[in-house]
Amino acid sequence: MIHLAPDTHSRIVSKSISKDGGRSSFRGDIRIAKNASGCSSSSVCDALILDPESRSDTYPSLRTDASDARLAHEATVERIDGEKLFYLASRGIGADAAQGLLVNGFIEPIAKEIPMEYSIELSRLINLEMERPERKQETDN
Repeated sequence: MIHLAPDTHSRIVSKSISKDGGRSSFRGDIRIAKNASGCSSSSVCDALILDPESRSDTYPSLRTDASDARLAHEATVERIDGEKLFYLASRGIGADAAQGLLVNGFIEPIAKEIPMEYSIELSRLINLEMERPERKQETDN
């Protein structure tokens, strides 16, 4: 994000999900020019890690030449909560479906911003991805 005009504001939101040893990297770059007084910008990076082999890294770059600029960066990394999975299991929800529900809840703030048909398709894709490989083979037979 580059701010060249005064009194402009921006917010960058990044969400990532890492599974099966996956790795996500966020490289945010915010710049505010000297003549862009009264600007503010924030960067939010949330990551969900689904297994011990996966990881997430954040590399923010915040630069300003304006003396009154407000810059912020925040990053969170979380794992699927075992207590939440246990609670859902106690309500009769299988492990794959429970994990799918939690992942869908994680991306819900982004999913509600896109058209409904894309949001529904995204939810279906997440639920398919959450199925274990051995269960996919069972259902294929």
